[in-house]
Amino acid sequence: MALCFFTVGDNGTDDKNDRIQSDRFEEIYNRYNRIMFQAAYNVLRDFHDAEDAVHNAFVSVSKNIGRIYRLPDGELTPYLCRAAHNSAVNILVKKKRITDNEQPYPENADEPGGEDGVLERMCARENAETVAECIELLPDIYRDVLTMHYVEEMSAAKIAKTFSLEKSTVKKRLVRGKKLLISLLAERGMKK
Repeated sequence: MALCFFTVGDNGTDDKNDRIQSDRFEEIYNRYNRIMFQAAYNVLRDFHDAEDAVHNAFVSVSKNIGRIYRLPDGELTPYLCRAAHNSAVNILVKKKRITDNEQPYPENADEPGGEDGVLERMCARENAETVAECIELLPDIYRDVLTMHYVEEMSAAKIAKTFSLEKSTVKKRLVRGKKLLISLLAERGMKK
């Protein structure tokens, strides 16, 4: 995996600093790749996609290795899990868009009584896309807990444990994040 670091972080010089950062990256990879894989797998439920998500997260880590390595251990684990989780959500959103774009338009949809609910499902899909776009606009602290709670159906206690937070903190973020999301949706013309 250190090769990935040199591919992304190589600037043409081979000095001591590059070697130190490479060692740090390798240490982080060896220590945290399994927990990051689990975070990605919990979202994607697919082994290969979870591997891709972890790889993408480590590419981001390699770009910021100097700052990331200075994080205390209590903050590093949640940060890396969040990076893997966000990468997994991005993959999931991309796959969902591809799947939605491949949906054939039913032949009898224009006929009276044809293909019951097509219009409703199309509107629901547009609403879901708008909600997903608005969630992406939220600050990380709200986006992560909302996604974990409403998409992954995780309890506040489990989210708190994942991010090493108090349960009350997670609940506050859920309430505040939901308020922000509702205001963003209202700006786009969606009602409660």
